[in-house]
Amino acid sequence: GQSNISDVATNIDLVTGAEFAKELVVQSDGKIIGAGQAQGASTDTLVFRLTSAGALDPTFGTGGYFIQSFNAAADAAEAVTLQSDGKIVVAGTANGKGHVFRM
Repeated sequence: GQSNISDVATNIDLVTGAEFAKELVVQSDGKIIGAGQAQGASTDTLVFRLTSAGALDPTFGTGGYFIQSFNAAADAAEAVTLQSDGKIVVAGTANGKGHVFRM
């Protein structure tokens, strides 16, 4: 069956610093997409995918995650959703301005 987010717990350690998931969404195959921010040398937008078992999905991005810097200031993903065709849509902020991208 499809996993419920409350059934999965994992620790994500991607960069020197901290990672924060601001929103999660479950795909039809039970994989979990998370969006938030990674704080390392800079604060950047983070999108990651977990398998239904809670491990980083190595088929997504680089080792299960995608980090994007939109500028030199703080970036963060604030929301994530799935389109009817399964594409991932992420919205967030970068230096006080909004950004939206599709994966």
